Amino acid sequence: MYLNDEDIISGLKRGDEKAYRYLYEHLYKILCVFAVKWAKDDYIAETIVGDVYLSVWQQRDKLNIQQSLRSYLLKAVYNRCLNYIDYQKRQDLLKDNIYKEFQEENGIETPLSKLMMEEMESKLNECIGMMPPITKQVFCLSRFNNLKYNEIAELLNISPDVVKYHIKSALKRLRNDLKDFMTEWIILFFFMCQ
Repeated sequence: MYLNDEDIISGLKRGDEKAYRYLYEHLYKILCVFAVKWAKDDYIAETIVGDVYLSVWQQRDKLNIQQSLRSYLLKAVYNRCLNYIDYQKRQDLLKDNIYKEFQEENGIETPLSKLMMEEMESKLNECIGMMPPITKQVFCLSRFNNLKYNEIAELLNISPDVVKYHIKSALKRLRNDLKDFMTEWIILFFFMCQ
C-alpha cells in the first residue's frame, strides 16, 4: 500500500504496476473531470488523461517530480488540454484556408463544395485517428504544432531518427488511405468546373 507521493513515485520508477494502478484508482476520475472543463468533451478528456498516464509510465524511470503528484498530473493534463485546443484551432484555420482558396479559385460557394470540404476534413481526421498512437502524436506535433524533429524527439524522449520514421510512416499511410478519396474528389472537382 502506498502512503505518500514519494512511495508512489518510487514504485513507478521501479516499474511497479501496483503503483501505477494506485495512481489510476485515486486520481483518474479527478483528472478527467478537470480535463472536461478545458476540452469540453468527455471522450477527448479521457483520451488526454490516458495519454498523460501513458507518458508517465513510459518515462517512469526519468520522473523528476518536485511538487505533489496530484499537482504534477493536473499540470500535465492542463498542458495537454491546451495543446488539444491549439490543435483544434489550427485544424479550423486550415479548413477555413482551404475552403477560402477553393472559393477564390472557383468564384463560387456551393452546397456541394461545402460538403466536399467537410467530407475531406472528416476523411483526413479519420485517417489520422487510425494511426498508431505514437505515429499520430509525432505527426500532429510536427504538422499541427509546427514542432521541429529535434523538439519532438526531446519532448517524447525518443531519437530524431525515430521521429523521422514516424513522420514518414504517417505520410505514407495518408497517401495510401486517401488515394481513392482524392481521385474521386479530383474527378468531381473537374466536373464542377466545366
